[in-house]
Amino acid sequence: MGIKILLIIVATSVWVYFDARLIRARSQPVRGIFNPGPSRWMLFCLLFWVIGFPLYLIHRKKVKEAADAFYLGEVMKFSNKTH
Repeated sequence: MGIKILLIIVATSVWVYFDARLIRARSQPVRGIFNPGPSRWMLFCLLFWVIGFPLYLIHRKKVKEAADAFYLGEVMKFSNKTH
């Protein structure tokens, strides 16, 4: 039983790392929440999975929206400079 739980914790923490990279976590500060990069999210989930994994899932949408808005703003700045 213990090995299965450990495997679930490791697998979900590795997923958190790759997912945080995919959504560009830490590309832009998000007001009101802790916004570490992918490596810190993974480490937090490994060490404090009961708190870390649900916290990542809760804040994932806010982090993704902030990163998308930041990159959209950067693209708009760049396109305005080239025209």
